[in-house]
Amino acid sequence: MENKKMNVEEMKKLMQEQAEKLQAGELKLKKPIKGGGKELSVLKYDFSEMTAWEYALALDSDSSAANSFRLTKKQAISLFAAAAAKKTDEVDAKDIKEQLGVHDGIQAANIATVFYVAASRAEGE
Repeated sequence: MENKKMNVEEMKKLMQEQAEKLQAGELKLKKPIKGGGKELSVLKYDFSEMTAWEYALALDSDSSAANSFRLTKKQAISLFAAAAAKKTDEVDAKDIKEQLGVHDGIQAANIATVFYVAASRAEGE
């Protein structure tokens, strides 16, 4: 079996495809959160609807972050919360960050981290 190396353009294309798959979706919550007078068991999210400022605020949410190529959990949850707030009228990013249960928070952080890495690499950062 021949071991084929992936060139940079193939890697960028693969990362772009991964980023597009994770750009928008929904997270089914194990522990519902409250918003708009009701319990929400699903959070829709869309990273593409975030503004550049919301993106910057999410990344600046952890002053101890030292590496721009790796998100901290705090940054990842902030990034996810901002994306989810864009698609969920009943809550804002602060509500999501403060109410999200640990199991749902882990999933949210994973989604945001994989999206961030894939989108960053697809853009050549």
